[in-house]
Amino acid sequence: MNRLNYLGNEHVAGFMDWLGRLFAAGEGSLHQSFRARNGRGGRQIELASFRDAIAEYEFDGRDLAATQPLLDGIGERLADRVFGRTREDDTAKELAVLTASLDALVWGGVTVRPTIDWLSKRAGEQELSRCIAEATEALLSDDCEALACFEGDAGHRSDSAATKIYALANPRSTIYDNRVGAAFAKLVLEYLRHRGITTLPDELRFMVGAGRGRRNPSTRQCVFRPKETGLPHARWNQRANWIIGELAGNAKLAKHFGVNPETPATRAIEAGLFVMGDDVRSLMVGSDHVTTKRPIASFPDEPEPLEYAGRRPGRPETLPSRRG
Repeated sequence: MNRLNYLGNEHVAGFMDWLGRLFAAGEGSLHQSFRARNGRGGRQIELASFRDAIAEYEFDGRDLAATQPLLDGIGERLADRVFGRTREDDTAKELAVLTASLDALVWGGVTVRPTIDWLSKRAGEQELSRCIAEATEALLSDDCEALACFEGDAGHRSDSAATKIYALANPRSTIYDNRVGAAFAKLVLEYLRHRGITTLPDELRFMVGAGRGRRNPSTRQCVFRPKETGLPHARWNQRANWIIGELAGNAKLAKHFGVNPETPATRAIEAGLFVMGDDVRSLMVGSDHVTTKRPIASFPDEPEPLEYAGRRPGRPETLPSRRG
């Protein structure tokens, strides 16, 4: 399946149309109330719109825009070496890429042993730069066949930790962690409820964390894909890139996010999903505020190709800091 086929699927097209309307809707379009974990002091979060979710992003006292200086250094150190913009011997380059990758994991609060071991092994083989370059290019490819590099024990790593490295190496790639997956899944359930659909389409069976409840909204009728590293995780990371990239390309929609011009729409969407995904149990979308005018079987216009790995945007991009 390629990007055009996926986004043109009747269920995906219907969900994206509904999601775009939700993102643009005002106060009262959704309701979500929960006590935050990690980085926000356990305070109570009350959301009434997607714009509220973006505005609620905060970690270590930094909002979405203020996160940029923290991440610029890591991203530039990664991208300059991974995509061959520096002149260093292989040993020095691999050590620098390993150090920057570990810094990305520390920033994200995901210093997990399997990912650290994979990074260290590839750096020792002087293959880490190539692996990160291939992984980011595959995640931004318009063809799912490009994900073959994540297959099997010898493949590149893809999980809630590695996704942060790839997103910092190329900001066009979405961080697909447990929170973003949970937000996507709960929004799918709300979309199905609004449309009166009782069966979960495979094309919208997003990958979520273990267990049910806070970050896994699965029901008896609608069970989402359980978390699995490697190719399965990469597949949903790529599909999240396709969906977010398409929505972010709508300039009129981006005006509803309430962020400064230096913050790209892709990062704003990701930040909003991240905040909502902290605890999705109370999330409900008001049917009076989000209407779907287009029939589900209609197809979107042909999507513009995503920007591939190694081609940096002209202005700085902001990534939300995160945990988990």
